[in-house]
Amino acid sequence: MGEMLPAVTSDAGRAAATTRASVVYSRMREDILSGALPPNQHLMMEFLKERYQTGISPLREALSRLAMEKLVILQDRRGFSVAPISHDELIDLFETRCLVEEQALRKAMAVPRNFEWLEVVALAYHRLGFVPRFQGQGTGEFNLEWEQLHKRFHMALVSGCGLPTLVAFCKQLNDRTDRYRRLSVRQERSSRDPAKEHGMIFDAVMKGDVELAVKHLRNHYMLTARLLGPVTS
Repeated sequence: MGEMLPAVTSDAGRAAATTRASVVYSRMREDILSGALPPNQHLMMEFLKERYQTGISPLREALSRLAMEKLVILQDRRGFSVAPISHDELIDLFETRCLVEEQALRKAMAVPRNFEWLEVVALAYHRLGFVPRFQGQGTGEFNLEWEQLHKRFHMALVSGCGLPTLVAFCKQLNDRTDRYRRLSVRQERSSRDPAKEHGMIFDAVMKGDVELAVKHLRNHYMLTARLLGPVTS
């Protein structure tokens, strides 16, 4: 019995360290996506230790995960920094996302009235509509609940294609374009109405109008790209 205690303690310690790293990863990822950690910012360890109130090991694990997602980069002799943004990557990501999600949506809508999928889309759409996009009145602070529901709606649209690998690729593209999308919010004018854009996509899907649904989906994404164009040039 006594000989088992060190192993149990060790396992518990590793589990706690993994949990800490996951928490740090989630917080740092949100800071990058929201712009709290802006593009190109050098991520000095002392700064990160103070900001996230943690040690080196959880930080290194979190940074490694973020590097795999291309949200941070490792530079020789300089350590980690927030990945830069560029016009070329912007166009590449959004055009690729349009092409991939258009095909996923077409395949989903090709099934004659897939009511199970339509229920998933409808639920995701209506839940999104009940939550404000920003926290507070006029603060411009992102509402994390809205962000999560927004992603869920877009992933629901492609989930009916029946191809797990394609859906997983759509999710990766969603994550990589998310930072650009949030940056574009600063460039928006009052004429843009995301709720209306989502509504047009949703209505076309519910009506079974494939071409109109694809058109509205592409317009929705490329408007974000156009708004960000001057920022990334």
